[in-house]
Amino acid sequence: MVEVLIAVSILAVTLTAMATLVIVTMRANTANMNSLQAYYLSEQGIEAMRNIRDSNWMQNYGWNGGDDLWGDSFECDALNMTRYFTVDENETVSASFSRFNLSPVLVLPDYVVAAFPSVPDAPWDLVEIASVPSDAAKLYSVVDEGGYTKFTHDTGAGSETIFSRYIQISYTDCDQDIAEVSSVVTWNERGNEKSLVLSTYLTNWQK
Repeated sequence: MVEVLIAVSILAVTLTAMATLVIVTMRANTANMNSLQAYYLSEQGIEAMRNIRDSNWMQNYGWNGGDDLWGDSFECDALNMTRYFTVDENETVSASFSRFNLSPVLVLPDYVVAAFPSVPDAPWDLVEIASVPSDAAKLYSVVDEGGYTKFTHDTGAGSETIFSRYIQISYTDCDQDIAEVSSVVTWNERGNEKSLVLSTYLTNWQK
């Protein structure tokens, strides 16, 4: 009987240790996956802002949209040097308002359409939000028929994720063509608030 009790005790301790190891490993894998996903979402925000700047240039807008009525704008505001935005993939691309053509019709000239058959409009929607954190910053995932997962701030578009993302645009001087752009991703992991921030500087390097 004593030998049986000892064997059962050893087995119980071994199984408990194995179960604890499995749980710890699963939690670590989940944390790593969340961190990796947050990094990709943050990097996407940075690349989206670079693309918006380049798209503004391509359509003859100001680099930060400040000189145009229709371009995606993150221009400097002397009364509010730090502003917050959300950025989404643009599903309704339209170039009906373009400063390339100053005619009353306001359409792209043939040579531009020939050079950019897909219509050279901003592929991202930039929307200013009042403050952070904000419900507007929550991300929802949408899977299309091809299996591509898109993340959007549209509450009715898909399944709510644990992630939120906002873009912080900061200026130190409105007379200088330089903006600090930070893509901030936050999420809740087992009751702990996590965040990941990637930052860069966008400039009007053409000027």
